Amino acid sequence: MIMEKVFHFTGLDVTHEVAQMLAFDVFILNEDRHTNNILFLFNPQTESWQLAPILDHGLSLLPDVRDYPLSKPIDILTRQVKSKPFSSSLKNN
Repeated sequence: MIMEKVFHFTGLDVTHEVAQMLAFDVFILNEDRHTNNILFLFNPQTESWQLAPILDHGLSLLPDVRDYPLSKPIDILTRQVKSKPFSSSLKNN
């Protein structure tokens, strides 16, 4: 559904690129990929769109010691990571 809307608005099929982005997010344990941090750039001279470089990795690699205490083993902590992809809310779930 989201990829269809992107294609309708921009004419871009970024399915593969978004899949790569999400795979990278899994690798770096990014909990915070959502539609507000997947951006597109518009070139007014060519009137064309392109997917912007990926950004916002602030909630990657277990950054919050309240959620991921340093006293716990890393294998336990990595199992606690819960991704919230494509959330329409800016509130934490």
